[in-house]
Amino acid sequence: MYQKGKDKTGGRKPGAKNKVNGAIRDRLNEFLEDNFNEFVTNYKTLPINEQIKTYRLCLQYILPRLNAVEMKQDQDQIGEIILTYHEGNHKLKEPENEN
Repeated sequence: MYQKGKDKTGGRKPGAKNKVNGAIRDRLNEFLEDNFNEFVTNYKTLPINEQIKTYRLCLQYILPRLNAVEMKQDQDQIGEIILTYHEGNHKLKEPENEN
């Protein structure tokens, strides 16, 4: 039993994987692989709004989550940044001077 002032003993070490979650994840992955063709067939029969919801739900597990980015700028540095796409890469383009 834990007592105040004494070091904690036992339990999982920091960074150790949860074995139960790993086993469930493996079984779920196997199920999805085995039933993928049926999933696609059923997906195509859904109304368009349900297809979009399902598509978005699936994307959550494929694409990494992006962290919010905060930008600060001084009042004398007011300008515009244009985001352009080139062959799948994201590049920032500075606006052209209007002077």
